[in-house]
Amino acid sequence: MDSEGSSMTNYRFYYDESEHSRAISKATIKAKEFYDGFIVAITGWEEDYEPELEKRYLSFERKFLSPDSKELKSTAIASRQLRYGFATLSKANISLIEGLLGALNEQTLLYYSHVSKVEFLVRQLFGSPHNFQYLDSNPMLYSITKALVTYRPIGVFESLDKSPKEILDAIRAFLIERIELDRRNEKLKSSEIEQFSVLLNTVNTIDPPRTIKWDYSMPLKGFSAYLKERNINDY
Repeated sequence: MDSEGSSMTNYRFYYDESEHSRAISKATIKAKEFYDGFIVAITGWEEDYEPELEKRYLSFERKFLSPDSKELKSTAIASRQLRYGFATLSKANISLIEGLLGALNEQTLLYYSHVSKVEFLVRQLFGSPHNFQYLDSNPMLYSITKALVTYRPIGVFESLDKSPKEILDAIRAFLIERIELDRRNEKLKSSEIEQFSVLLNTVNTIDPPRTIKWDYSMPLKGFSAYLKERNINDY
């Protein structure tokens, strides 16, 4: 297949996402299986190739399907086996993954998107352009996101079901607390103190939005760019 695609060829694409609880709330953040990443995978191929791909997949599935199962599900690999990546996978599950990837070839198109839910929340809270008139917003938003993901402050996550203003107040309290704690070891934490002081000054000048809108259009915008790059118009 031409890597540039073809405007005369029709493609089929299939979409799936990591989980459906997209919005971050007090309940989701405390869930045992909470993961900050919102992952989208889209796979596709030329329409005429689908019967051949189906044969390849069903041949793979028959090798690994349990006798009492109708289809192969993600539960075939237990979460605990992925705790340390491939290092904790059994030989049987490594074989399963190799078999799945082996069913794919150069005629299969793959698109992945990874979005941090915490970053999305931060961008909603701080997203107004006039909040960063004299600063580059991207490093600032990254720093706030990293601080929240690293320290997972209870006060901030307890506020997630409240108004944007109350969430910002909780972030402000968290930064003040961290700066005070870091000053007990100023020699080691001088860089973080400086960084969090700048973040605190920014938070103090923020005009919060009225609401948080959980609009996950970013993965689809990326997919649109992917299609354009490959000159795929009919799908």
